[in-house]
Amino acid sequence: MSKSVVVRFHEYCIQEKSAPLNRLSGFMYGSSMVDLIDEFLNEKYASDDMELLESNPRNPKRSGVTGDIILALQDTPELFPLMSKGVLISTNTCTRLERNRFEITFVNPKVNGILDGGHNTLAIALFFLGNAGASDKEIRKVKRWSDLKELWNKYSDVISETKKTTKFLVPSEIIYPKHANSEDLDFVTSIMEIARARNNNTQLSEETKSNKMGHYEAIKEFVDPDLFEKIEWKTNDGGLIKVRELIALSLIPLSKTAIGKDVNPVHIYSSKAECVGQFDKIILTDGISQPSSSGEFLREVVDPVVLSALRMINRLPELYDLIYEKLPDAYNKSSNGKFGLITSVSASAGKTKYYGKPIDYTYPEGFMMPLVYSLSELMTANKSGKLSWITEPAEFITTYLNDIMASYGELVIKMSAYDPQKVGKNRGSYVLASMAVRDVLMRNKLI
Repeated sequence: MSKSVVVRFHEYCIQEKSAPLNRLSGFMYGSSMVDLIDEFLNEKYASDDMELLESNPRNPKRSGVTGDIILALQDTPELFPLMSKGVLISTNTCTRLERNRFEITFVNPKVNGILDGGHNTLAIALFFLGNAGASDKEIRKVKRWSDLKELWNKYSDVISETKKTTKFLVPSEIIYPKHANSEDLDFVTSIMEIARARNNNTQLSEETKSNKMGHYEAIKEFVDPDLFEKIEWKTNDGGLIKVRELIALSLIPLSKTAIGKDVNPVHIYSSKAECVGQFDKIILTDGISQPSSSGEFLREVVDPVVLSALRMINRLPELYDLIYEKLPDAYNKSSNGKFGLITSVSASAGKTKYYGKPIDYTYPEGFMMPLVYSLSELMTANKSGKLSWITEPAEFITTYLNDIMASYGELVIKMSAYDPQKVGKNRGSYVLASMAVRDVLMRNKLI
């Protein structure tokens, strides 16, 4: 079920030609935020089982920042549009009406809603509650977005009246598809990327926080010592390799364990920040880690199955580089193709990501990430669940990559119109890559 909200702008600009998505930007009247908050708090119009981005305010927590926003609205409302980043909203459709008004439609709350500006939205809600007569005691009980609904509904009638005389502007961006289909794969993936990018600083600080807590100590123990100094273990600490790259790779063996069964392989390519969050969730699960006995870090991984999976990180960067190096030649030999003629491929010398080995082609990793993920097919669990390699992985890649590419190159790369984004962001690519590896293992009686 869809729901439409009419919002009004003081000034605005519509951009429809310069990007894959349309954008309405400008200064929206604060009163329109009341209608948006009503919608985000009280409506439910999509199923819970859709594996898409939950884009509504994501439960922002009340903080000093929230208090500063409220004070700005109270003391200098005329400066607020210049002091705040405002809100970024994703909507299914955006229809221009008269008098600077726009009707925006929300169909799927997993991709329609607030992508950035959750703290601004919470602060604006608390500001309107104060104007409507809510007591300080009542407002103080609202610690985060999920606490807001009951109090907001209590004062909703008064808020609807007071909003008419409340004057402030909110910097606003509304992003919507060129064609009204919020479940289109390109629109969904674009919204996910925009949301991750807009919240990039928060994600980086999460990596630093996780490092401080000790979540990465097991990886540090198992990673190749030759790589250790090249890795940026915390934000702005220096290093050619971001720790989130290793975290993403670690989800490949973790996906073979019971605790990692919900890992989405597409995220390993398209959303390293999502991988960081998934990894932290696994580490913080009861029984996987415990308070550190050394006192140097807050937690340490103790589950033997998870430790066996993390031990695989010792080889994965090497295998990533090997696949990247060998794929062009394997593609040419297996399909009589000309890899260097693909538009996104550069037939110029470069170096591999982790070990800096010289290579003849540079190309987007979307083409090869499903093959990296398919390394999970070379892993097996014993009766206790601990992981090990079925066969020597580097030897397997060197020996059989041509055979794997015979089907992968045809069914995945060519069928995706040689578009690395379509290859890397399509879950089917990972399924087909794994099937190709499994087929080679069976034909050669390695399993």
